[in-house]
Amino acid sequence: IYGVHNQPLIDPQGEVAAFCDSTDKWLPLVCTMNATVVTEAVRKHYGWEYRQMEDAVFQSPMGAQGLMMLPYFQGERTPSLPDGCGMLHGLTTSNYTSSNIMRAAMEGVSLSIGYGMLRLCELGFEPTSVKVTGGGAKSAEWRQIISDVLGLPLVKLKTDEGAALGAALQAAVLFFRHNGEDLTYEEIISYAVTPDPETMCEPDDACHTFYQEQLARQQYLVETLHIPGFL
Repeated sequence: IYGVHNQPLIDPQGEVAAFCDSTDKWLPLVCTMNATVVTEAVRKHYGWEYRQMEDAVFQSPMGAQGLMMLPYFQGERTPSLPDGCGMLHGLTTSNYTSSNIMRAAMEGVSLSIGYGMLRLCELGFEPTSVKVTGGGAKSAEWRQIISDVLGLPLVKLKTDEGAALGAALQAAVLFFRHNGEDLTYEEIISYAVTPDPETMCEPDDACHTFYQEQLARQQYLVETLHIPGFL
């Protein structure tokens, strides 16, 4: 998760990075090591095409019938779990299905993103909407889950190369300033960053409340298992 802030957001827990940018502002970053890494692992395990993965998530109800995944397959930076691992919690004979496991993976990653946003907000960040990019952003189901977790409107950018676009925007600010044109960051973004209106998601209040409870459950499991060294 990247944002723009007028002041550096210094995190005493070390989970939020305070990068400076070329516009004399700051780019607080929450980094996750496990996003599409997790969903791809589950998708490939079942031999699904992407459409089949989407269908599986759609078939499973919100909360995956009580199944929760801790999606830390290759350690994690936020939360800080350098030696972390993945885990399924809440397995029963009735919820142990491929569709529930797929949804638990997608929800688990989304809740981890929710934790990152929570950390940003605790440091003074005040988001009003979210723009997503990259391969995972192509999933309509996933976009809606993230919107519900965050409780914020969300839209996908038309470009899938968000990092390259961000670097170009930073360079553009300096280029125009060097040539005597004092275009603001906001002005450049207004014509260079194009959301796809067909991908717009609005959060559902009831779903957001549910996912807030799920986030608390996920973090309780993380803290409980991490302290004795099981995660």
